[in-house]
Amino acid sequence: MIGGRIEIGGTLRLLSPLHVGTGGAVPAVAGAPQVAAVARDHAGRPYLPGSTLKGVLRRLWQDEDGVFGPREIGKADDAVSGAVIFRNAWMTGSPDDPTFAAAHVRIDGAEGVAAPGLLFQDEMVRPGTSFGLRLAVMIGHKDVLDRVRTLLAQLTVAEGVAFGGGTRQGDGRLKLDPMITLTEVPGGGSTTIRLDEPAAVRADWTLRLHSDVPFLIHDPARSEAGGEGRKNVLRGLKAFDGTGERLTGSSLLGALRAAFAAHVARVAPDRAQAFIDTLFGTARGRGRLAVRSIAAETPKGRDSNGVLKSTTSVRIDRFSGAPIDNALFATEGHFGTTFVVDLVKADRTGIPAADAAAADAVFQVFLGELTHDVWGGLMLGHVTGRGYGWFSVTGVK
Repeated sequence: MIGGRIEIGGTLRLLSPLHVGTGGAVPAVAGAPQVAAVARDHAGRPYLPGSTLKGVLRRLWQDEDGVFGPREIGKADDAVSGAVIFRNAWMTGSPDDPTFAAAHVRIDGAEGVAAPGLLFQDEMVRPGTSFGLRLAVMIGHKDVLDRVRTLLAQLTVAEGVAFGGGTRQGDGRLKLDPMITLTEVPGGGSTTIRLDEPAAVRADWTLRLHSDVPFLIHDPARSEAGGEGRKNVLRGLKAFDGTGERLTGSSLLGALRAAFAAHVARVAPDRAQAFIDTLFGTARGRGRLAVRSIAAETPKGRDSNGVLKSTTSVRIDRFSGAPIDNALFATEGHFGTTFVVDLVKADRTGIPAADAAAADAVFQVFLGELTHDVWGGLMLGHVTGRGYGWFSVTGVK
């Protein structure tokens, strides 16, 4: 029997794609790659396990107290439960299609390039999805209830808090609505309160990326194969609100890593690999640099981030260099695309403070070069070799 308690209810809103996995996979369809599944409830809808919520909150609250129970148990008397019960957060509402499959390619930690034959897909929950937060604090622990309210306030920050996988790429950002409900059980008396929202945490670097040429990240699910008089059509990842192309955090970090590697090979060849590993990580550990958010910037007076256009090309025979008969294909992409990107850095275990500071300083110089009118810029997405996806970089903080 649980006993008397205060039930806390609220709403978590998803700001970026979320993957809380189970270790299982979505049943494969003939010819389709395997997709890592998200956690689902008895009705087949995505949900946030209570253990996931507890883990994230414990990371935010470092104090040893009665909220979570002891971190380490050395003897039997230490085995004391925390005064808070963390329940599963079930999805609210009934969206028609709350998930999608996102393709990734594993990166070779030593070379920083795509590892051959290691394409994989994750099932992701779409941004805009909401989950019902449910916690319980045992009656008689008012001091714990006050600490829980302080702790939950950290989830109301504007940029959200990272849950699940892909957090380094900006995935899994959840924001708690500041209005929560406290219900006494038994008794049933309810009170609605507003949590004190903390000020937004400034990013370490903010970049504004703009491209006057077409841009897309190829989405095989939206593209069409030619045949019977039809030509191939290559289409990009569509923004979740349908107003333009989508830029993924993994694509951005990959492009930044490649450009940074070229930079440090020129300015600090003796320490180049150490700087790359410190900022972008290796197969053995994460780097300091992470994407916090990527926001499309739609100009005033327009309803889309860029103008969609189609370019027709002909496939070339690699041996003869001549066009191949009946091999026309089209590539769709948006002109005039703009993204605002927040980058953050975090302390990582095992990276000495002096090494971290040195890498940060070199990266700051590198970002300055990206803003150069002639030599700056960044290549992103599909078919950059044909002039697509060339972005200027401005607004560096």
